[in-house]
Parts: sequence; structure tokens; C-alpha cells
Amino acid sequence: MMELGQRNPTLFVCDALADRWEERFAELVAYKRAHGHCEIPTAWAENQALAKWVVNQRVFRKRGNLSPERISRLNSIDFQWKGRRQNHRNEADKRTEKERARLAARLSRAMS
Repeated sequence: MMELGQRNPTLFVCDALADRWEERFAELVAYKRAHGHCEIPTAWAENQALAKWVVNQRVFRKRGNLSPERISRLNSIDFQWKGRRQNHRNEADKRTEKERARLAARLSRAMS
């Protein structure tokens, strides 16, 4: 049993983690203000802790370990749930599909 005035170590750890989350969220908001987006480079040397935190938020959400409140807060600042690499991959896929459509149209015209 704990003595009066003694903090529960579990609660202390939870408070510290919540505080850390709030600090990183504030850093992300400041980054967005400065850069106009939330696409932090994975290997961003200026703030590697923030870069890692952003990756972790994506992983936590994917695994179902991110609270609805935190998801909502991240959504409120247009957080990118897919990393830059995934976004670039999607753009490349779109370009490839457009190119295939153009080639198919050319082939169709040539065969007519």
C-alpha cells in the first residue's frame, strides 16, 4: 500500500508519456506552420525525435493503438497518414496508369 503523498509510478509514467505526446504534437504544429504541411522527412536531422514520433503515430494507428482523440487531433492539422514514400509511390502509380492509357489509345488509333 502506498503512503499518503506518494505518487503511483504507473500514473507517473502515463503522465510523462502524455506530456511527451503533447510536446511532439506542438512541434508538429509548429513544423506545419513553418512548412505548410505535416510531411516530416523520415531522416530529418533537425529533429530526429519528431521524425520518429510521426512514424510511430502512423504505426500506432495502423495497429489500433492510437486513441480516437489523438487521431482526431492529428486529422485536424491534416496529418499525412501515409508517409512521403507511400505518397510518392501512389503518384508514380497514377503516372504509370495515365501512360498505359495513352499507349492503349495510340495503339487503338494505329490499329483502326
